[in-house]
Amino acid sequence: MSDLLKLGGLWKTKTGKGLSGQPREDNYTRPAFELMRSGDPFRVLVFKNDRKEQDNHPDYNMFLAPVEDSNTQNWTPPPGDDDIPF
Repeated sequence: MSDLLKLGGLWKTKTGKGLSGQPREDNYTRPAFELMRSGDPFRVLVFKNDRKEQDNHPDYNMFLAPVEDSNTQNWTPPPGDDDIPF
């Protein structure tokens, strides 16, 4: 997981039918923006925020991960619980 670059947070909408958020480039997220600009392939990963303590903390955290294997055409997500509401 050390290759994950934080891009930002996402919040559930008030209706609960979607997510909102806007990545903001700052010193903490700059490596993620640099990866996006590089032209190198990457994956976007979204994880539920298990450390949410206040309403202004995001419900989900969004990360980028460099793609190590260029043969990603046959990639499928692993089976599991999908509790992301979109």
